[in-house]
Amino acid sequence: MTTDAVPTLRVNDAAAAAVWYRRLGFERVFDHRFESELPAYVGLRREGAQIHLSEHTGDAQPNGLVHIWVDDVDEVAAEFGVAVDDQPWARALQLVDPDGNRLRVAQAANRASADDVLGDGSTAQLIELERAMWTDATRGDPAWMGEHLTDTFTEFGNRSSLWVRHRGRWLLEFHQGTPAPG
Repeated sequence: MTTDAVPTLRVNDAAAAAVWYRRLGFERVFDHRFESELPAYVGLRREGAQIHLSEHTGDAQPNGLVHIWVDDVDEVAAEFGVAVDDQPWARALQLVDPDGNRLRVAQAANRASADDVLGDGSTAQLIELERAMWTDATRGDPAWMGEHLTDTFTEFGNRSSLWVRHRGRWLLEFHQGTPAPG
């Protein structure tokens, strides 16, 4: 079982790099040298995330890339004076450490509900319509079905539905309703 994966980044001066990474909230948890004159290997941690910095030339290629997920990307942007780029999957920015390693720092995008997008109580309407589809009385009522299905309505297995808004009304475009065993 995998319990953790830790990226190692090549740096020229691990002590100086650790100071730079502290701006991202990483704390130094260990320093290691086989001998005082040999290259350093430093471990950093920010909450559950770890990064190792190595002065050893064989440990990692220069100009590495690490993705870091945070709760507040705006805080990081303010610390480094950079802009946040809004993407469909995240709000993100890119930093380059003093040794040329790239860090893509991101905050997951908030998933909008139907109410957020349409602003009209659609979530409650859709839940009510979906529940109505589960009852024998509604499914057996040709008038209700005719009023709530699109002309191209399709249905197959399991339980999922696709409702579309057409002329201000919710119409069922697709439904999947496969009975589960037991």
